[in-house]
Amino acid sequence: MQNQYSPAVRDSEPELRLSTRLGLAFLPWSPLGGISRSSLDGPSGPTSAGTAFHRIAAEHGVSPQRIALAWLLSRSPAVIPVPGAGRPASITDSAGAAELTLSTEELAQLEDVLPG
Repeated sequence: MQNQYSPAVRDSEPELRLSTRLGLAFLPWSPLGGISRSSLDGPSGPTSAGTAFHRIAAEHGVSPQRIALAWLLSRSPAVIPVPGAGRPASITDSAGAAELTLSTEELAQLEDVLPG
């Protein structure tokens, strides 16, 4: 199943749960939505999604994109994010998400972030 799903767009939760229950792959498109630099600064400053993902990234010494992908991977074993990459460094960074384990506390902080 392929649906839009990201830190900022989480309305495919029912489909994600169904995919998990049925053992079907869930491929989120635009998996990094909501954490790009351009989407963080709105009229009143950084969004809450940007703040949480960026803060946790700084604590781990990795990119916010890697945190977002690690968060997606933690959602379900059915999740297979396919981020776009225009540079070899982006590919390496994205691949590192598979080895990044977020703590229960960090995941709770990211869950509490209201989308967009």
